Amino acid sequence: MATCCCLLAARGQNSRTAASLVYSSVNTYSSQFNDAFSFRNNAAALAGTKTFSAGVFSERRFLLQELTSYTFAAALPTSSGSFGLRGSMFGNALFRETVLGFGYGRKLGEKLSVGLAFDYLSMNASG
Repeated sequence: MATCCCLLAARGQNSRTAASLVYSSVNTYSSQFNDAFSFRNNAAALAGTKTFSAGVFSERRFLLQELTSYTFAAALPTSSGSFGLRGSMFGNALFRETVLGFGYGRKLGEKLSVGLAFDYLSMNASG
């Protein structure tokens, strides 16, 4: 007798992730498209950074102040590996979520990279 198990996950719309930053999730696992935002999901992506890169992104979804988000990221390659710094802020005075992160990535061989990241998350809600 064969048993089949199927798990499904359903999620609503994520308003905290900027619509244009979804591409960085895809580029996280590609060695062809590395930029400062790539290490957001995978710190080992920093190992593929060959030059300094930095970026700033801002979005106000549906023109609502409550759904405003700001994101910055920077990646600096060195001889011992690459370092990254990122930050983001979502919300307004009533609800604010802030993330500050630091990452390090280096190559261990031609096809193997490792990375380590630390994130500080702060959530503030009034009321």
